[in-house]
Amino acid sequence: MMGLLGFWGMILPVAGVGSDTLQGKIVAGIVEPVAIGALGIVVDAKLDTGADSCSLDARDIQLFEKDGGKWVRFEVTGQDGRSETLEASLVRTVRIRGDDRSAPRRPVVRLSLCLGSVRRTVDVNLANRRGYSSPALVGRNFLAGRVVVDSGRERLTHPDCPAAPPR
Repeated sequence: MMGLLGFWGMILPVAGVGSDTLQGKIVAGIVEPVAIGALGIVVDAKLDTGADSCSLDARDIQLFEKDGGKWVRFEVTGQDGRSETLEASLVRTVRIRGDDRSAPRRPVVRLSLCLGSVRRTVDVNLANRRGYSSPALVGRNFLAGRVVVDSGRERLTHPDCPAAPPR
């Protein structure tokens, strides 16, 4: 039978290894405010380590031609109720796993997102997220290597990034 000291000797080295994985990464809760683009529109986002990519609630999505390329114009509403119209070049369209086959493909644009002190420009699919718990979902394409999610907590951060470059 192992004594108490022997037990703690086995546990402590493991705890030390775990704390190293937080070095240089911010700790965030399962729901956090995220600032979008150069305008800094703030929306609540669910942080989802099981999702490959990010998704944003967008309304009045319109595809159009600009400078010889395909673009998307869409409206986003922030926590403060303010709506802004954004434009971004179309990266591609996707069908999200779990959507039924009749669901339209979603446009994907590249947007600058700020969570806490982390700013990254990532691919974001645009969809009507009215039925979801949060207007945005932040997936691994943003979180990987920069953010650790504490799923038992919420609202540990606020957007605090340098200004986003204009698009």
